[in-house]
Amino acid sequence: MTVRTPLFESTGVERNVRLSSRDLRPEAFQPDQETVWDRAIAEVEGFRSLREDWDGAGALPPHRESIARVLRMLATMQDTNGAIPPSAVSPGVNGDILLVWEEQGYYVEIEVGPSGPARWMRQVGSLTEHGEARDWLNCHVAYEPIR
Repeated sequence: MTVRTPLFESTGVERNVRLSSRDLRPEAFQPDQETVWDRAIAEVEGFRSLREDWDGAGALPPHRESIARVLRMLATMQDTNGAIPPSAVSPGVNGDILLVWEEQGYYVEIEVGPSGPARWMRQVGSLTEHGEARDWLNCHVAYEPIR
């Protein structure tokens, strides 16, 4: 199969690229796990630059301790064999940080604040569960099904 693809996006110049069926496998379009972990970590580190009212509706910026807790959590998860990186990370409106994992049939959220237990919610099919983890690193019960 031959496709036309930009040579350099800014120039508008195109080239023909020959693709084999191996290049069209879904895995060929998936970034490697390390890249996805690095992206999630960089996003969380970027939350340090948010200021009060970052969303235009009065949201508080993530607390420094929330950021530190999530970075420790991600580092621990990254070192865990078989753990997958979150699909998305986002700042919450109360200084917390939300981690999301979404796969076919599974949806998991873990909310980490500056102190206290992390709260989690897991949907597997039509079943929804909620919980808290005093040791916030043990939130693995929430994302276990998608490992």
